[in-house]
This record gives sequence, structure tokens and C-alpha cells, in this order.
Amino acid sequence: MKKKIYIVAAIFIVLIIALVIAAVLFLRGRGSETNISIPFKKTESISAAVKAGQQLSGGKCEGEGSVKLGALPMDEKDFPSLEPYGLMIDAHVTPIDHMYFEPADRDSAIDAYNVYAPADGTITEIQRRIRNDDLSDVKEEFRLVITYTCTFLSYYDLITVLDPKILKEAKGLEKSDYVQVEIPVKSGQLIGKIGKQTLDFAVWDTTKTLKGFVNPKSYDAEPWKIYTVNPFDYFTDDVKEILLAKNLRTVEPIEGKIDYDIDGKLVGNWFVEGTNGYEGANKNKYFEGHMSIVYNHLDPTAIIISIGDFGGKSQQAAVKGNKPDPATVGEETGLVKYELYNFQYLKSDGQPREENFEKNMKVKTGQELFGTVIFQLVGKRKLKMETFPGKKTVQVPDFTSKARNYVR
Repeated sequence: MKKKIYIVAAIFIVLIIALVIAAVLFLRGRGSETNISIPFKKTESISAAVKAGQQLSGGKCEGEGSVKLGALPMDEKDFPSLEPYGLMIDAHVTPIDHMYFEPADRDSAIDAYNVYAPADGTITEIQRRIRNDDLSDVKEEFRLVITYTCTFLSYYDLITVLDPKILKEAKGLEKSDYVQVEIPVKSGQLIGKIGKQTLDFAVWDTTKTLKGFVNPKSYDAEPWKIYTVNPFDYFTDDVKEILLAKNLRTVEPIEGKIDYDIDGKLVGNWFVEGTNGYEGANKNKYFEGHMSIVYNHLDPTAIIISIGDFGGKSQQAAVKGNKPDPATVGEETGLVKYELYNFQYLKSDGQPREENFEKNMKVKTGQELFGTVIFQLVGKRKLKMETFPGKKTVQVPDFTSKARNYVR
């Protein structure tokens, strides 16, 4: 009897063990499926903002959200003024997507002024450009991207001397003009120096897309552009106060503006049809297909027309009579003509600017005739345009066979 009991008990124990093993194997299988599927789910659930930040940081980012920028990019005494977003000059045909820190002395040595990290972050990109300008002591420049999270970044350009510690950690830069890196920096840490030229600076927040680019795809060649935000919103109050005191623009948006497009209106940026938007047909002269009909970055009451190819060169010009306002010109307007002239800045006392820019300057149209440009919107996002260098509007009756089509 006892023997039968032992046998039954043994069989029962074996069954229990078998069930336990089966359960473990089943759970392991489920666990394996879960481990495989989690990354897939995470990838699908990544927001567009994070994906954009990953692209801009070369995938070297963590977390989301902005951080407070607690350090000045340059020492307060070293920059008398800060030029806002939106300048157009020479080959910068569309409004520029960065600010300019003006050095105290343009005739200084190339390492005269320190450049600092504005907050704790990671340098994720360094670009080195060699210059062959015999007229300048500046022989190389550096562009840096600093990543704080996967949605918040900033960048510098025109650094003339990279800090030796940063340069040492920038593996591969001695062989290539561009490297992706992971170099941690602390708020206020010296990262380089400048001299003889300005320092470029901008902040990118990928959770905020500029609304004044009606076709963001046109800017795929410079994907950060559509995320360029007001940097003053992110600095600590004490630093912001210093920056605003030096900022040359005195009207809102105080940081300047780069996105002026209004769907169905003349105002904003345009690109020659078939030239890949901002990328352009010729990478060495990508700007030739660009055009902007917007407003001056310091005096937004003044209409400025900026054309990448005006008689064979890029040209920025003021409009005679400062009208019609391009924000009011639509398909129903028909053909419009603008007579283009040089322009200058007047100080608040009405006298011409001599060297340094000041607050509250106004644009004054000059006497030098550049020519005439005529426009006609032939679709919501299609524009017919032709330039007539050296001619006044009365000398230009209509389009010729040389007219070109532009799109957003």
C-alpha cells in the first residue's frame, strides 16, 4: 500500500515539475516576444520632434524638453551689440537664421574674445572650414552644434580658434572637415575664441515649427531652419537682460524673423522652379535660385527685395516709395512692379550710420538705381518674375521670354 502511495506521489511530483518547466518556457517565449517588440513600438511612438532632434544631433541625444541657458556666449564687455535674425546680405539671399555677436574690435587678433558654452550639454557636431583669403588673418573657422536634449539644441559658427581640449577630443577632424562627436561641456566652459569677425549663434527647439514657411520640405537641405526659435525665451533672466540691452532690434518679434510666407501672397521666400528649394541646382551657388520679398531685420517698416541672380549677382535692394506691401499682393492683383535702389541706415538722430549699428535705426532709400523687378502670382504657390537691371518701371511694360517661374 505504501509502495503505491510513493509511486503516485512520485508521478504527481514529476507532473508538477513538468508543468513548472512548461510554464517557464512559455513565459520566456512571451518575454522574448516582448523584448523584440518593445524597440519597434518605441520607434513607432517617437515624436516628430525627437526624430528631428536625432537628425540634427546625429543620433547623439537623450531626453526631451528645453533647458535654461545660464551663461553668456561671450563676455559682456566683448560684444557691444547683438544683431537679430533676418539679415539679408550678399549670398545670404533669404533671411539669415542666426544672430551675430559683434566683437568690440574687428581689428583684433583672431583669438581676442572667448566663446563659452551657454549650458551643460554635449558637442555633437564640428565642422572646420579652411579659408583662402589672403586679405585676412583668419585661415580657418569652426561650426559647432551643442545638444542638450533630443528636442533642444544650439549652434555656433565663425569660431576662429577652437579650444585645445575640444580640438583634442574631436577625433578625425585632422583628416576630415566634418566630424560627429560626443564631447560633454559645462555651462560657461571655454570652447573657443573669435576675432576679426562676428560670432554666429542660434537656438533650435524641434517642438516648435515656424509657421511662416508654407512648404517646410523646401528647407530639407538645412533642416534646422524651420526650428529656429527666439533664444531670449530660454536664457535665465539675468543673461536675457544683458542680451536684450545689446539687441539692435526694438520691435516685436524682438529676436527678428526669418519666416514671412503667406500662402497666396507675394511676401516671403521663393525658389526657382525645379531647383530643389533651398538646396538649389548648383551646390556651389545654391543661392542663385533664391529670392525673398520681405522686410528689413532692423527696420521692419522697410520692404527689402533680395534676389540671388540680379544681372549675374546677388542683390538686396530697397523699394522706391516702399509699396505695394507684398503681404497684400495676390493673384487678383495681377502684375506688380518694384523699382529697386540702394539703401542706408539712419541713426535715431537722423544722421547716417558711420561704423557701428545702433538701436532704433531706420532704412533710407538711396539714389543709386539698381533696376526694376516685376512679379505676378499665377497660382497660390507659383510666381512669375523677371528682372530688368538698370531700368526704371516706366521702361518696363511687361514680361519677356526671359521671365522665370518661382515656387515655395
